[in-house]
Amino acid sequence: LDEGTWRLTNQSRAIERCATAGSTGACVGGADAGNDGDGYCRGGHSGYRCGVCAGEGQYFDKGAGRCEECDVAASYTLIAFVLLTPLAVVVCLRRVERRGAPAAVVRTIKRLRVFSKRSALPAKVRLAVGFAQIGAAASDFSISIPDVLRPLLLSLRVLRLDLWGPAFIPHACLGGYMTYMLVTATFPVALMLVAVAVRLARRCYRARRHADTEGRAALMALRDAAPWCLGIVTLFSPTVSSAAFGAFHCRRVVADSSPLEYRSFLWDSPGVLCSSGEWETLRIAAVVILIVWAAVPLAILALILYKVRPAVLKHTPSHISTASRVAWEDFEPPDIWWAWMDLFRRLALGGGLLLVPEEFAFLRLVIGLLFALAALFMQVLLRPYRNKQVEALAAAVQTAICVLFLGYSYIY
Repeated sequence: LDEGTWRLTNQSRAIERCATAGSTGACVGGADAGNDGDGYCRGGHSGYRCGVCAGEGQYFDKGAGRCEECDVAASYTLIAFVLLTPLAVVVCLRRVERRGAPAAVVRTIKRLRVFSKRSALPAKVRLAVGFAQIGAAASDFSISIPDVLRPLLLSLRVLRLDLWGPAFIPHACLGGYMTYMLVTATFPVALMLVAVAVRLARRCYRARRHADTEGRAALMALRDAAPWCLGIVTLFSPTVSSAAFGAFHCRRVVADSSPLEYRSFLWDSPGVLCSSGEWETLRIAAVVILIVWAAVPLAILALILYKVRPAVLKHTPSHISTASRVAWEDFEPPDIWWAWMDLFRRLALGGGLLLVPEEFAFLRLVIGLLFALAALFMQVLLRPYRNKQVEALAAAVQTAICVLFLGYSYIY
């Protein structure tokens, strides 16, 4: 084989092009495939298209086309910066506003709050995150992304809140795909626990000052934290589920051309053979995560919307409607069910399509395109959003998703 190409065995006529970078690429070619194509790989590389690193503390850099050393410290520093910067800004603004800041500063903060409310900024941010959750996942549907689109893909992966994904830290540096799934699934739980702990600390402090019971303070804290927890669940559910859906996404490689035989490797972790015990363990963990982070949130959100709909239609707030306001406040009262539809759309297009087998990869894109077009048609017909700017932005975002699926179908 020529340099920059690879095949699984000598009996295979399916030659694949590697992620090369000049003469430093991992695929060096040659006359013998060796063991599972390792004979075509540079030293220290093995596996599918030489994309598995033999050394500890290394990961395969697709841009460079070779294995690189993990810079774990830099990755965790970046994650900490992304997490702590918004929190630090919010805390500083609240302390400045409460500690007798100059009148001009207080007026500026209040104007920012009014602007955020009038412009429906939180709703627009949620739409942007939803677009990223779908756009970044669609790139994994068995297609080769052109180099010109890779910066856009990286931006979408950052925006979709996949803080433990390849955009921040490679799977190999994190400890493998199983570790990636588990950390991604438990991170939002940690955020919810922090929200409950902060609210509980504040309520207990107030209870001591006003001679209130700690039991009542704990119940009030749970009520205060409910909107935060519901917001975290609806925001992170597609991201966590996308990581779990990835455990079912295997790429088929021709092992023998006559008779035709295939071998499959995990798309996001080519060192995992999709018939091994390791892959079976991954699938079991993925099913559990999908039940917790896809099926349960959809069921809970449907129940909440069913319970609060009468109160929302009559404009008579109740405890549950107030606590769940973050889920339905963007929509017109008769159309609050669109919150459930939006979550289902992000789950389905953001990873659910990977449940379609790899041999029907193009059909997977067609189904995604038809689903996206149906969602766009329903959205334009119903106009469920309260704010007209948000309505227009939502239509533009859904149109962009349709264009993405159409483009991916063409590239495929």
